[in-house]
Amino acid sequence: MKKKHLIISMAVALLALGSSQTANAVLIDFETLPGGGAIAAGTAISTQFASVGVALFDSASSAPEIFQFSLAGQSGVNALGGQPGFTNLIDIWFVAPVSNVSLLGLDIGFNGLILEAFDSGGISLGSDSLVRPGVDGTGFADLLAVNLAGISHVQIRQMTSSAGDGYLIDDLRFDTSSAPIPEPASMTLLCLGIAGMAFRARKKMSA
Repeated sequence: MKKKHLIISMAVALLALGSSQTANAVLIDFETLPGGGAIAAGTAISTQFASVGVALFDSASSAPEIFQFSLAGQSGVNALGGQPGFTNLIDIWFVAPVSNVSLLGLDIGFNGLILEAFDSGGISLGSDSLVRPGVDGTGFADLLAVNLAGISHVQIRQMTSSAGDGYLIDDLRFDTSSAPIPEPASMTLLCLGIAGMAFRARKKMSA
């Protein structure tokens, strides 16, 4: 009986090994395109990052634009959004579910920012916020992050909006997962071997 349990455990372990997932970290700094080439200020960004599984839109059903804004902790000078006066929300869609999404949020004024994650059914998974009441004029920046799995898209928006306020985002990071699929011939041999071992064990136990 113990031998049978051992064989079953081996089978489960081997199958789990074949379907193991590895995480791949992706960074979009909005400085260069995936295939190379610098992104100029004023460029509308929508599907230029489709090759890494991302599309971006704002609430006006258009594409947010690149602005140049130098900030401590920011990679390069390009950021996405608009200021002052940009109050549209930005939707970031992923081709396949991702996890651990973060970005640098710059709020011009004092309205605060929210990064909210959604699953494929549009159900909210959780959010992070950036709030420092009373700060105005020069704005402030910080990291917004949702460390969750199964994220289909995220939305960045201001908590409230007012004339002359606005925000930018930069350094979008997220994790994708890839599951290596065993070759059909290898999987067939593996299953046949496990079945043979199980049959032999059962035959010995019944003898």
